[in-house]
Amino acid sequence: NAEQEAEMQAQQEALMEQQRQEEEQRRLEEEKKDKDRKRKDQKKREKEDRLRQQQEEEEQLRRQQQEAHQRAEQEAMEMQMRQQMEEQNQRLMREGQDDEDDNQQEEDNQQPNQVHSQFQAAADG
Repeated sequence: NAEQEAEMQAQQEALMEQQRQEEEQRRLEEEKKDKDRKRKDQKKREKEDRLRQQQEEEEQLRRQQQEAHQRAEQEAMEMQMRQQMEEQNQRLMREGQDDEDDNQQEEDNQQPNQVHSQFQAAADG
C-alpha cells in the first residue's frame, strides 16, 4: 500500500514535471516568436525609414535642381535683356553720332556758301 502510494506520488510528480517542462517550452517558443516578430517589425521600420529618407533626399535634390534651372533661366533672361539694352544703347549712340555727323556735314556744306555769300556781298558791295 505504501509502495503503491509512493509509486503514484512519483508518477504524479513526473507528470507535473512533464507539464512544467512543456509549459516552459511553450513559453520559450512564444518568447522566440515575439522576438522574431519584434525584429521583423524593427527591420520593416528601418526599411521604411530608409525609403522615406531616400525619397526626401531625392525630392530635395529635385527641388535644388529645379531651383538651379530656374536661376539659370532667370540669369540667361537677364543677360539677354542686358545685351539687348547694350545693343540698343550702342545703336542710339551710333544714331546720335550719325546725327552729329549729319549736322557737321550740313555745317560744312553751309560754310562755303557763307564764304561765297560774303565774297558775293563784298563783290556786290
